Amino acid sequence: MASPQALANHLSVGTTDPKSYLSKIFPGQKLVQRAVHMNSGQGPSGMTNPLIGMKNLGDYILDAGWGSLGAWAGIKALYEASKSNGGKLAGFVADIASGGTYGIAHGAVGGVLSAIGPFVVMMVVALFFFGAT
Repeated sequence: MASPQALANHLSVGTTDPKSYLSKIFPGQKLVQRAVHMNSGQGPSGMTNPLIGMKNLGDYILDAGWGSLGAWAGIKALYEASKSNGGKLAGFVADIASGGTYGIAHGAVGGVLSAIGPFVVMMVVALFFFGAT
């Protein structure tokens, strides 16, 4: 097992510059470079035009936003459909078959959906914003 001093030395970046600490914790530039080079090798020499690479990154972000929006809409639609007459009947049968667990799970899902709804909307809007810029 390593000593506490060895662990502290491993975390040290050798400077008091806050940017160095931040880049040690969160390597944002490396993440962007990896995302840009996901579809590299477009040119004859294996090089990717930086503008095309960043455009592709924006397209990936927009695709993630549209996928997230579709998934969220689908989940909300299924939950709301369970409140219809047919959904209530199916829920009643499922509640009997599961010994009451379905009703508990249904209530929990409703609470979670209403609690995280505003955050999901903000994240999807942020994805659209960052993907379009």
